[in-house]
Order: sequence, then structure tokens, then C-alpha cells
Amino acid sequence: MERHDDRWLPVLLLAAQVMVWPGVALVRGATPTAAELLAAVLVGGLVTAALTARRTHPVPVLIVVAAVCAIGAEPLPAGAVAGYGTAAVALALYTVAAVRDTTTALLCVVTLAVWQLVHGISLHGLTGGHAPGGGSGIAGQGLDLVLTALLYAAATGAGLTVRRRRTARQAAERRLHRAEAERHRLPTAERRRMERELHDVSAHHLTAVVVTVEAALGLRDRRPELAQQAVEFAAETGREVTRALSAVRAPSPSAQDGPAPEERMGELVAGFRALGQPVTCDVGALPDGPVGDVAYAVVREALTNAVRHASGAPTTVRCTSQDARTEIVVRNAAPDASGPSRGQGLGGGRGQNFLRGRVREA
Repeated sequence: MERHDDRWLPVLLLAAQVMVWPGVALVRGATPTAAELLAAVLVGGLVTAALTARRTHPVPVLIVVAAVCAIGAEPLPAGAVAGYGTAAVALALYTVAAVRDTTTALLCVVTLAVWQLVHGISLHGLTGGHAPGGGSGIAGQGLDLVLTALLYAAATGAGLTVRRRRTARQAAERRLHRAEAERHRLPTAERRRMERELHDVSAHHLTAVVVTVEAALGLRDRRPELAQQAVEFAAETGREVTRALSAVRAPSPSAQDGPAPEERMGELVAGFRALGQPVTCDVGALPDGPVGDVAYAVVREALTNAVRHASGAPTTVRCTSQDARTEIVVRNAAPDASGPSRGQGLGGGRGQNFLRGRVREA
């Protein structure tokens, strides 16, 4: 929405005032006095100068405009600047409502209405001075007050409406900027997620290959058939890694298509037992979705590290889930110092950093 240029409104109001007075008076042949012209110039100049700063200092401008119009009207003929003063005050009040908060705008309009009522009574009294008995004077003053109050209410309402629309537009622009930033962020987040998945899967399978081959080489003299089994296992694991890499770009299967988290955890533990790692498993009911996937990844990373650094040491896995809390504990005994070291040098420590990020996301 384009903002209309209203910087010339104070000048237009001043030009309209000049046409009304002293313009009309001069046309009718009534010549204003020098004092009246000086007062009119001062009122017009001060009000116009104040209104130019109404957007930066709305409340002080409203006070100055109302005071100048009230004081400057006394030396002038009756009604000479009444329309100009009312329009100028309404413009200042509109700016207060459009720029400041609703409470400030309502306080200003109520204070202004009370002040004008008191000012009118101080000038004309309670009975008025334009008709015998004051009846028509009171009626005229009452009508003026009602019309002025309606004008001020309309100006305040228009200002509040403009401010609400501006606030809504700014909020929509902020949402649009956030959506644009999110749209650019999603590919990066997805790439990082795929990196984590690729690291977890490949590290698990490659560690299994290394551990199995090293175990077969250690027993090749006593059980030469293990060498052939190790080669077959390495080939099958390599094919699984290839399938995992291919699945990175494929859509993830739905939760209904795959096994339950407890079944997946049992299969994972059974695979590590087949590698010769004594694993004791106590897995309760786990939630589906991202939490279950992260729990599986945490146990897989922990068991992989146990095989690397504590091969053959008894390992326990315990997974419990209650309410919104899922707890995973993987412990292993101290490895045999005299036993062979398997899997040393594998991994760069990035797995735990990846897992911390996944746990926070879940």
C-alpha cells in the first residue's frame, strides 16, 4: 500500500483560512484592522509550523495547536478562525491516533473535549450571550460542541484505523520475510539431516565390516572357514551401505510401513551380538516418529563406539519412555587390556555432535 503525501495539508488549511477570513470580509467591503491581521498571521504561522512536526511530536503539536487557536481567536472577529482551528486540531488529533497508541489517543480526545467545554463556559457562561434569556445561545453552543465532538471522534477513529492497517501490513511483511528466510534455510537443514543419516549408517556398517574381518583374520589358523564368512559379510554390508546411500534421496517410508521401534532396536542389538559383542537389552515401548528414530540412532552410535573401543566387553542397553520423556542408557564394562584392539582409528568424533543436534530437534 502506497503512503499518500500529506505534507501539504497544513498549507492547504492555511490557504482555505485566508479565503474564508479575511478573504470573505474583504469581498464584502469590511477591512480588518492591523491588529487583527497581525493576530491572524501569528495564528496561521504558528499552527502551520506546528503541524509540520505532527508526525514526530504528535501530542505536543496537538497541545500547541489547540492553545494557539484558543488564544488567537480572542482578538479576532467572532468565528474568524473557528473552522481553521477546528480543522487544525482535528488533523493533529488524527495524527496522534495514527502514530501513538490507543490509550494516548483516547486520553487526548477526552481531555480536549473537556477543555473545550470548560473554555466555552468561561467565555460565554452557562446561559450564553447571543439571545435574550440565553436559550438560543445555549442551543447554539450545544450544537457546536456536538458537531466538534463528532469531528474529533471521526478523526480519532480514522487515525486508529490507519494505525491498525499499518500494523497489520508490517506484521504481514515480517511473516513474509520469515517465510522467505525459512524457504532458503530448509535446503541447508535437509542437507545437514542427510549428512547425519549418512554418517550414522555408514559408520555402523563399516565398523561391522572392520571388526568382522579382524576377528576372522585372528582365527584364520584355527577356523579358516571364518575367512569366507567374513568376505561374504563384508560384501553384504557393502551392499547395505550402497542401498543406504541410494535411499538418501528417496522419500522416507511412513511409520506404518516399517517395523515398530522396539523391533528395530531388537534387530540392531542382534546384529551387534552376531559381531561377538555381548549385549544385554532392556527396551520398553518407544514412541514412533522422530523420537523413535533418534533413539535408534543413539543406540546404534553407542554400540558402534563400544565395538570400536571396548570390543568383547559386556554392554547393556536400556531404553524407557514415559509421558514426554525418553531415556536411553548404554554402558559397557572396561575392555580387556590384553585383547586385540579393533576399530581403532575409525571415526572422527562427528557422530556425537550430529546426535546432539538430532536429540535437540526431536
